[in-house]
Amino acid sequence: MKPNIQSDHLILFTQVAQLGSLSRASLLNNIPVSTISRRLASLEGQIGYQLLTRNTKGIQVTEIGNEILRYGKSINNELESLSAFLAHKNDEPHGVLRVSMPATTSASIITDIIHSYKKLCPEVTIDLRMTDRFVDPRIEEYDIVFNYVINEPLKDSSLIAKRIVTPKTILVCSNTFEQNIQTAEDLNQVKCVSTLERNTKYITWQLQKGETNIIVSPKPSVVVNNLDAVKSAILNGYGIGRLVVTSCAEELANGELVQVLEDWDVSSWDVYLMYPSRKHLPAKTQKFIELMSFIAQDRYYE
Repeated sequence: MKPNIQSDHLILFTQVAQLGSLSRASLLNNIPVSTISRRLASLEGQIGYQLLTRNTKGIQVTEIGNEILRYGKSINNELESLSAFLAHKNDEPHGVLRVSMPATTSASIITDIIHSYKKLCPEVTIDLRMTDRFVDPRIEEYDIVFNYVINEPLKDSSLIAKRIVTPKTILVCSNTFEQNIQTAEDLNQVKCVSTLERNTKYITWQLQKGETNIIVSPKPSVVVNNLDAVKSAILNGYGIGRLVVTSCAEELANGELVQVLEDWDVSSWDVYLMYPSRKHLPAKTQKFIELMSFIAQDRYYE
């Protein structure tokens, strides 16, 4: 009958034998000497041999104990190698990073994210999927989920939502679009190009000037679930639309686009990164979160 040996007891025996003292092993493991004695006695009972003797010189390893010690040292060495391997893997991003993003995201942003992350973490494979539906990273096993709107604070502690930025947006139209907007209320009668937020039926924009707030509902001319397509439709003169400032800076500078109601601030959306709550995030995920925070603030938003 094979003995049922507890590996943690064998490791403890190896430490005692190498240190030559129960008290030193006690300090190393932060457990009482009496506990060590009980575990060693249990190990000897499992093996069926005495492994240690005590005399005036301290702890002495028996002949069979020295044979067992070889196996204990081997296990210790393997565990140290495993620890070193895991430390390296934790420090060096690797594996597959699964990311979900809203379909509205522009191609230029996606390209920049992929290029920047692959430059930082060349050994990681990026699996990026686009969708308009709500994605729960715990259920669908995504590492990161981008979400542009979160209506309520998360109540589930197993999921983290990290807001990385709120972009600066403005209302613009093509220089060929005929519009005579004098007040914010006039927007209720104008044609617009827009995305439609999840679980909503109507397009609404909230504007603010000083203490004045107003919500308008422009008439949709083109509704599309991609910001690149929104910008293209605006440039083609199909209506007024809301764009992130930095995404249309070039067209504003060369006169292709014109800002509408410059003295009004236009409501924007929060950009969140959602991911499962863990004590130790994988390096691939941590690097992505850090990079996205930098990109969001540095390149796209004011």
